[in-house]
Amino acid sequence: MFDTKIMVSGNLNEYKIKALLDQHAPIDLFGVGTDLITSSDAPTINGVYKLVEIGVGHHIRPVIKTIEDKATYPFGKQVWRNNDDSGMFSGDLITKANESVDETNRCPLLYPILKEGTLVCSLIDVNKVHLYRMEELKCFPNEYKSIENAHQYPVRIVIAWCITKPSYLRRYPIPDPGGRDARARSY
Repeated sequence: MFDTKIMVSGNLNEYKIKALLDQHAPIDLFGVGTDLITSSDAPTINGVYKLVEIGVGHHIRPVIKTIEDKATYPFGKQVWRNNDDSGMFSGDLITKANESVDETNRCPLLYPILKEGTLVCSLIDVNKVHLYRMEELKCFPNEYKSIENAHQYPVRIVIAWCITKPSYLRRYPIPDPGGRDARARSY
């Protein structure tokens, strides 16, 4: 009977699993289905594709959504992960893609995969991605990984390149849509 594993399933989520573990329930395996695929508190990923710059010849032109009059962040971006002296993640910094930053205790997270429709890097085996993710997760301090009362991970945006619609239109009048040799970039 010692070879028998106890598995539980049925409407499990991270809160129910934590409660069972906190009660020291003798469970070996958890079967998570629906709540693994669809989170009840955030059932959708709020992702948006936004065009942020256009390359015409050797010139880069920032673009913004001109329908709304609010601040926006044109240009391609880079996310820099900050590490403290012990190697733990301490926050992220978002800059323009070509902006130079002090790379002491900081590494870039974004790199090109496709350029003008061509694959420019080797695809990584899914098992290596999983191992990499598990190692990265160890570097997040526990206060950001808690199921309840987690602290918000610090992300800072360099706001010097934030632009509003009126100032954008003064600096970059609406271009001729018939222009040639345009390359778009989005992040």
